[in-house]
Amino acid sequence: MGIALDKLRVTTTRSGNGTLKDRTKVRIAASGPDPVSGNLLRLAGAAREIIRATGQSFYVWDISTDRIEWTDGFTALAGLEEGETRHLTGRGFETLTGSESSQSRYGVILSADRNVPQGKPVPYQCVYSLISSRGDGDRRKLWIEDTGVWIPGENGRPVRAEGSVRVINERRQIEDELRRQSDYDDLTGLFNRRSLEHCLQNTIQSNAIEGTASVFMIVALERFDLINDVYGFACGDEVLRKCGELIKARLRGDDVIARFSGAKFGVILNNCPPAEIYDAAKRLLKAVSGDLVETSAGYIAASAVTGACFLPQHAATPSKAIHAAFQALKQAKNERPAHVGVYAPASEAREDSRKRAAFSTEVVEAIRGDRLQLAYQPVVGRDGKVAFHEALIRMENTSGEIIQAGHFIGMVEELGLVRLVDKTALQLVTRTLLQCPDAVISFNVSHETLLDPEWLSNLANAISVNPDIAKRLIVEITESAAAIGIEETRRFVETVKALGCRVAIDDFGAGFTSFSNLRDLPVDMVKIDGSFGMSLASDPANQAFVKALLSLAHVFDIETVVEWVEDDDSSALLDQWEVDYQQGHKFGRAVAELPWPVADNDPASATVVPAGRNA
Repeated sequence: MGIALDKLRVTTTRSGNGTLKDRTKVRIAASGPDPVSGNLLRLAGAAREIIRATGQSFYVWDISTDRIEWTDGFTALAGLEEGETRHLTGRGFETLTGSESSQSRYGVILSADRNVPQGKPVPYQCVYSLISSRGDGDRRKLWIEDTGVWIPGENGRPVRAEGSVRVINERRQIEDELRRQSDYDDLTGLFNRRSLEHCLQNTIQSNAIEGTASVFMIVALERFDLINDVYGFACGDEVLRKCGELIKARLRGDDVIARFSGAKFGVILNNCPPAEIYDAAKRLLKAVSGDLVETSAGYIAASAVTGACFLPQHAATPSKAIHAAFQALKQAKNERPAHVGVYAPASEAREDSRKRAAFSTEVVEAIRGDRLQLAYQPVVGRDGKVAFHEALIRMENTSGEIIQAGHFIGMVEELGLVRLVDKTALQLVTRTLLQCPDAVISFNVSHETLLDPEWLSNLANAISVNPDIAKRLIVEITESAAAIGIEETRRFVETVKALGCRVAIDDFGAGFTSFSNLRDLPVDMVKIDGSFGMSLASDPANQAFVKALLSLAHVFDIETVVEWVEDDDSSALLDQWEVDYQQGHKFGRAVAELPWPVADNDPASATVVPAGRNA
């Protein structure tokens, strides 16, 4: 006859003095009363086999005497030595539980509610680990699910417990893996964002109670899309893992690191005074950029930028802390070469807004007052002769000081004034080309200008009146601009080339363009970002990047320029690698004076509207 486990019931009876009587009843509810008599340790053969096969064992615990009786097979189930007696008492059994156990049968029952009627069974369930040691030194850990009922006495306190234990190692393994996946990042093995936010909450609360301060920062790896494109995503994953390990190695024991998202890490520096934030941030950045990262594809240079805020000074919740750190990160990206940004509180932010509004007025007045001007830096070919000049925008402020584009163009873009600046730059460049028939000029336009049909119309009008200037004009678009809206960028490039001009991608390697876009954009030239060209001869990491970028450009038959070339050794290397053009202080700084002779019959004033009058 088959026996259904859910129909099996084991009951025991007691003698008047409370000791276990030598009788157990096993009832099959489906077939009515059908008692099978015998000792608790000698259950009916079929039931005993079922219990063993399912990894279970039953017990009765007389709490008053602390004595436990088990069904046959418990010692084998628990991996205990024959003759082991600790499992025969409640407290002795507790000594077998592992330290990671958060529950125990003894604790669950003895801490239960006492307000229950006498004799009414109270159910319980707990999960704990059981550690057993064999004579051969083998240690086993089993996860046990313990389920049963305890019986209250006259005072409501437990006097007896009856239940079963079963091994749940496989289930525990699955649960542990699910917990790990919910708390940890699969790629790096670090905490994930969910765990980071939980740690942030605890840190903020702890700092508020104890009056201490901590720091939260976002550490973002730079040029990570470049690494993925050049070396592949598998190598990018390696770099991400290695950088996480490098940062973690620089942290203290109670600090926290997590993979926040993409190529960004979240770091909590517990009990870190505000005065130490810059030193701490520099230490973490140096961990990433101090040495080349070894990967299966070779050694790769990594760098990072970080934004930080103070807890709880700048944020009372995890979401506000994340927002503050990202604001600081944005600041750090705009204020190189520090690479470290610290969140500015509201009062400072208001002051910043006031300064921005004043600067906006100053830019508009500079355009209207003809105080935007160009400076020209030479770009030399492989023959050592100047091939063309890059025109760099400058602004003269109300005090007569000349401000370079790097110090104001970012804010101009944020304020929405960059189209006005680009329109003025076009007028200045075309005027110079008309004044100087020998001039060949490149100049940069912003992403907003790529989407501005009026700018293209102005260019077309200037070329229609003076067709000769088209072949002497190179329009540069930044790599980051090329990456935004590839279809719009392609149309812009095709239109400019149709007018007879050349097009270059500037800052190549510093932005986030997928290199497959080079195949889709009919550009004539790429200008490799100056951060790779500077100190090239003494920097193996920059050498690796430049050679990779040159190789890619050569595949697409595109001319190459390397910027920020400062010394003879770097220049010699670039000649060796067949770079088409070089630009940097080795060949000359940008100057406001025209490097070419002015035509005797200068037609510029008659054909080009002065910049300030048409802004």
